[in-house]
Amino acid sequence: SQPISDTEFNVLRVTVEELDKKFLAKLHITLRVPFAREVNVSGPYRDSRSEAIKDGCELGKRYIVEGEAGAKSIAFKLKRKRWTMQERADADEKQLSEFVLPGFQGNQALLQPLQQRLQPIGEGWVRHSD
Repeated sequence: SQPISDTEFNVLRVTVEELDKKFLAKLHITLRVPFAREVNVSGPYRDSRSEAIKDGCELGKRYIVEGEAGAKSIAFKLKRKRWTMQERADADEKQLSEFVLPGFQGNQALLQPLQQRLQPIGEGWVRHSD
């Protein structure tokens, strides 16, 4: 197997592949922290490319927010998801290459990303320590 170049670490790639007239969204990332490993998550097989693009957008968004576990859980939920014609109309494959992870990517120096304070989605949440 090929050694992984430094520019490949922590770079999130979401692609759509065609297999036997079906389309499939695939998420791939090579992590270095805490140890080097690859993460691959695939969406369900779809009849149209636009559906697979929408799946890929959901996989990428969820990975950025929740990491590998989030991407795997949304991949499972996407199996039951039926995209409407209206939802598919705004599927843009360029969106799949626009995911940026916080912190370092590729061969940039290993910097600690600024940790934002996490708060649940919704209004009215206050931390006890605030």
